[in-house]
Amino acid sequence: MKALGFALLFAGTVATTACATSHTKDRGSWGSPYSGIQCDSEWTVGLLGAPVLWIFLPFAIIDIPLSLVADTLVLPYDLAVKTKDRKVECSLMH
Repeated sequence: MKALGFALLFAGTVATTACATSHTKDRGSWGSPYSGIQCDSEWTVGLLGAPVLWIFLPFAIIDIPLSLVADTLVLPYDLAVKTKDRKVECSLMH
């Protein structure tokens, strides 16, 4: 019973949080393969530069494998989309 509760809590947490891939695709970066990983690396390096923000570093590191999976799932579509500008918008602010 304890394991089921933990599994449901974990699944709910993963389902309700957004990885970097969803942030970048929401901003129109379709056609840019592995844009989530690109943003994760920028965010992680940015967090290292500001000691006040180090509390968020574990979340950025945890997001890397989640973004890798999500980026891999959308890779066929990213490769099929024809765009002239493959710039990735990594800002956390809308």
